[in-house]
Amino acid sequence: MTSGEKFKKTDRLLKRPEFLKVQTRGRKHSSKSFIVVLYRNNHGRSRLGVAVSRKFGKSVQRNRFKRLIREVFRKNRDKWPEGHDIVVIPKVVDHAVSYEELAKEFEKIQWKTR
Repeated sequence: MTSGEKFKKTDRLLKRPEFLKVQTRGRKHSSKSFIVVLYRNNHGRSRLGVAVSRKFGKSVQRNRFKRLIREVFRKNRDKWPEGHDIVVIPKVVDHAVSYEELAKEFEKIQWKTR
């Protein structure tokens, strides 16, 4: 992994007010497994936040989903428009969703956002 591929702390939404701002003011795009909310920021780079409630499942399922989404975002960061905050919210559909399925759905949503 090169340094450009790392998912740094500056690439993340970390605080509750940041999440709330994106969720209340952003544009929502939906797929089979998750909802993506986009909101323009002033940071010049796109940042990702994953909001997974306990309704989704036990901590193992929640953390697995977050890891997969972060990895998909990290590998496809250049396809997102620059300067956006992105929040991903899973739908309670299937906990055994694969990386490949999430990547395909993420790519479809990327095309919607352009």
